[in-house]
Amino acid sequence: MNYSFYTAVLPPNGPYCAVGISSSKIVPSFHTTLADLIAHGDILYQQGLDAYFAVASYVDPALGRKAENAKEFKSFFVDIDCGAGKPYADQAAGAVALRVFLQATKLPEPFVVNSGR
Repeated sequence: MNYSFYTAVLPPNGPYCAVGISSSKIVPSFHTTLADLIAHGDILYQQGLDAYFAVASYVDPALGRKAENAKEFKSFFVDIDCGAGKPYADQAAGAVALRVFLQATKLPEPFVVNSGR
């Protein structure tokens, strides 16, 4: 199993949160190791759910995937909302805004995840 992406974006210690999403449900689960997180993501995918993982580790899984329960982050991330009623008309406009932001801040090239439509 290739852990390089996960170790690049996730803190070194869990618990970590996987989330399975369908049109009718959201199924979060917590995992103490990266191997468990990745394996559970595969299970969610096999069940026909969209599989995501949070980029934080958490203090107490019983408190859920809430900001006040976040323990550590290793990633700096930005959510760029595109589409009708969103800040950017479409993904092309969002990509232009990201490029302008990166040039202005001189931040390194990011991983880009297209998790919406």
